[in-house]
Amino acid sequence: VRLPTGSCHEGCKVDLSCGCRLLYSPVQSAHSVQSIIHSVHPSSIMVFVQRAGSPCNTTRKRQQRMPYYYSCLSMLRTAIWWLRVLSLAVGTFFAVFGFRWFVIFHDDFRQTIEGLPVAALQSPIPQLPLTNVADPWGTGQRDVAKVAYILSITNCQPGFAKNLYDAAAVWKHSIQLHSHPRSSKSKYEPHFYAIVPPSLQNSTCAQILTTSSSSSQSVPKEMDLSMTLLVRDYPATPSQIREGTFLQRKIKADGCCGHRELLKLHTYTMTEYDVAVHLDLDTLLVSPLDELLDAMHYPSTHPVGRAARNHLVDAQLIAPTYRIRSPLVDVPNIAAFYTRDYNMLPKHKEKRAGMQGGFLLVRPNQTVFDELVSLVKDGNYTQGRKARSGWKNSGFGQHIWGSLTIQGLLGYYYWTPQQNARSIELHRCKFNQVADNPRRSTYHQTYPRGTPFEHADVAYHDVECKDGRDDCDDVQCQIWPIEDTRLVHFTTCKVPWSCRSLRYNETWNMIGCRSMYKAWYETRRSLESELRARFGDVVSAHDGGFEPEHHMGYCSAKGGDGYIPMVSWNGQIQEHGRGH
Repeated sequence: VRLPTGSCHEGCKVDLSCGCRLLYSPVQSAHSVQSIIHSVHPSSIMVFVQRAGSPCNTTRKRQQRMPYYYSCLSMLRTAIWWLRVLSLAVGTFFAVFGFRWFVIFHDDFRQTIEGLPVAALQSPIPQLPLTNVADPWGTGQRDVAKVAYILSITNCQPGFAKNLYDAAAVWKHSIQLHSHPRSSKSKYEPHFYAIVPPSLQNSTCAQILTTSSSSSQSVPKEMDLSMTLLVRDYPATPSQIREGTFLQRKIKADGCCGHRELLKLHTYTMTEYDVAVHLDLDTLLVSPLDELLDAMHYPSTHPVGRAARNHLVDAQLIAPTYRIRSPLVDVPNIAAFYTRDYNMLPKHKEKRAGMQGGFLLVRPNQTVFDELVSLVKDGNYTQGRKARSGWKNSGFGQHIWGSLTIQGLLGYYYWTPQQNARSIELHRCKFNQVADNPRRSTYHQTYPRGTPFEHADVAYHDVECKDGRDDCDDVQCQIWPIEDTRLVHFTTCKVPWSCRSLRYNETWNMIGCRSMYKAWYETRRSLESELRARFGDVVSAHDGGFEPEHHMGYCSAKGGDGYIPMVSWNGQIQEHGRGH
């Protein structure tokens, strides 16, 4: 490289075509420049040297002759300009959206746990001293309390009524087995209720479930389920929702049952009880709920309440996705326990998961009921799946199954700061277990699919976690041991009286489904044994030949028609295990 003689003006730049730029100030001779150039591969370098006496950035013409040259000052000005543009953009964003968010949520966030109206949330605690009730916390507290267990019926079609007695009888028996006085591990006595709308008050389903069944001979008197019937209007119907809103037009056909599912909200009106539990008919209690009942029944100032709250944390009964705003032991009165449904959640919606509507354990409160009903009737729901859709533009939108009814409504309600501070999301493998895959599958972008066994010849596999975390093995419900579960829910696995095949080993969730089916059939067998002991051979035998290793003789063929019920839908007792 030949360089002109003479010194360069102070502040000039040597531009290297390989991408390296070198500033020097001053260089007294071309020889010093040449020594620098030879240190960085001179064969690939083009050098532009400004002659002495000429400023570095004097004319546009000189810049055009030197395409690799830019002044230091120009680079600095450019950087400052881009920083100002970025600052202006960020400031505009927060000015437009930040103030709106502040207005919406400021009042809710300001009401911290110390400011909640404790007296309004507390209910009188029934004190019925018994000396034979378990004392798991070692506090000397051996009182028993009453708990309302509720199911709701929204239709009584023949296909539903056909197996209603078996479903309700096993449902009720499972609760009795794990409650006072049947279970020594529990100090809570169950009271059973069935909520129906006025249109079903005199239906076959109501007769099967209540003490009035003996008059209609729907089931034998000795096998009466003896539930208390609560006839209630739907909390909100489409005609009662604000006219012209999206909610008013679409709620009737949303989810499983449309606006009829709102019947579950009447659980909040059971204010004569300190605790009320709503369970779907396809659930089964496999262990006492005292861990939750103690935490809700007793305030944090009570020794039992404090010990129960610590146990929820120590035993990891709280969902790993739940973010506690205050230490749980400081929450004076817990208002609700629930689980969220991540099973059919699309990507990027993990923070807006709906409520799983099959299980709800609450502190009854008429004010909460009124707030929820008012929220529905106001119709403040925006159509869509985007961040500003759903209930009050909160993002709890149509990506949620049943978003217009229970799943979306309660999902939003318990997400709001004031309610979130006193309601707890539970571990979904331990409560309301559905044996679902915690990861999405390439099988289908919407519908869930279990994890394939390694030997299964399938063309799909697991991908990212549905709840948005990097690792979700702590909620691997497909293979979760039933011994560490309190409540199971037959959604993914389908109801036992559907007599599905359990032999096909394709996915992991078959492991969870088999254990859940076994628990249901064993509960039915326990009930049958008691009925036989009291009334003789009044129930069917269990000698069905369809997959007896899984269905324990209660299925004669695959499908619902193969199920062998204790009592048929028209009230006739089954004989020798054969259906009519």
